[in-house]
Amino acid sequence: FIYECVGQEKDGREELYYPSGKLNRIRNWNNGRLEGEMIIYYNTGNIYIQGNYENGKLSGDYTVYRENGKILTIKHY
Repeated sequence: FIYECVGQEKDGREELYYPSGKLNRIRNWNNGRLEGEMIIYYNTGNIYIQGNYENGKLSGDYTVYRENGKILTIKHY
């Protein structure tokens, strides 16, 4: 994990990597709450899940992709 904190709260961009060093996930925090775009990647680098958070809760479209890049499902929050 790589992330920034202000005091005890996460604040800023969070990155998680696979053991291979490839990027696994990007999320953004604001005063300890998830805020903004979240992307999770397959080990191949293709997007697995893409969504958005507002005030710590999922908001808008939450899209899950197959490894070949085709959309598997979309949920709306």
